[in-house]
Amino acid sequence: MRTLQEHLDDLDRMVDNGSAPKHEIRSQIAFIGREVTALQAENTRLVEAHAKLQTEKEKVDTELAALKIIKSGSPPATVVSSTPRQATREKLRGL
Repeated sequence: MRTLQEHLDDLDRMVDNGSAPKHEIRSQIAFIGREVTALQAENTRLVEAHAKLQTEKEKVDTELAALKIIKSGSPPATVVSSTPRQATREKLRGL
C-alpha cells in the first residue's frame, strides 16, 4: 500500500507535467482528502481513548495509594471521602 506522501508526490508531478487530465488530478485530490479525513477521525478517537485511560489511571493510582496507607497502618494526613457515610466511618476508625 502506498503512503499518503507518495500520493502527494504523484499529484505534484501531475501538476508539474501539465499533461495529466483533470479527472486524474481531481481523483488524486479526492483520495488525499479522504485519507486526511480518516486520519483526523483516527486522531480524535485516539485523543478520546487517551483521556479515558488517563482518568482510569488516576483512579487506580488513588486506590493504590490508599492500599499502601492501609498496609502501612498509618492514617493519611487528610481523609478525602466521597460520601458523608464514608466520612463518618473514617472518623469512627480514628477513635
